Amino acid sequence: MKFCSECGVRLPGRTSGPWPRVACERCGAVFYLSPRLAAACIAYRDDRVLLCRRAVDPGYGMWSLPGGFVEKGESVASGAAREFLEEAGVVVEIARPYALFRVARGHQMHVVYLAKLLDTAFRPGAESLEAALFDESGVPWNHLAFASTREALRRYFGDRRRGVFGFLYAEIMPFAPAVQGDWANA
Repeated sequence: MKFCSECGVRLPGRTSGPWPRVACERCGAVFYLSPRLAAACIAYRDDRVLLCRRAVDPGYGMWSLPGGFVEKGESVASGAAREFLEEAGVVVEIARPYALFRVARGHQMHVVYLAKLLDTAFRPGAESLEAALFDESGVPWNHLAFASTREALRRYFGDRRRGVFGFLYAEIMPFAPAVQGDWANA
């Protein structure tokens, strides 16, 4: 930020403390640089999940869970469902939250929902080159755009085999493997 959105003055300083924040020296407004919130769905039908091949960067040409950034005023679940419709062209029935990822490099939080794929007449949207259903052996594991997609799918297929779906929390650090923890079913 270069200018205060409250009073318009140039922003030269930062507050002190363990988390430096941009602060206006004239009016005192503090601007919190919060992570961006993204939401996606693992939409399943029988033993397969739907993935989209990206038509935009980052990850152009690679596969990912349909998802994107939550818009101001919408719930996280409705944002996930909207993004799914935009990218895959079909409506999903959100079942429940499944995973939460802190993605350090992009200053993002990713929420992944389990969702039932209600229709197989999917089609790629404006941000997708292709949409397809994959069973575990068919997932293009070496061509996934995001670590959060890879980790969520690995956990999903493992949980499916066991018949028990927990909740996954993982931190995706730059140039390091994910640090993972589990939260039991509520």
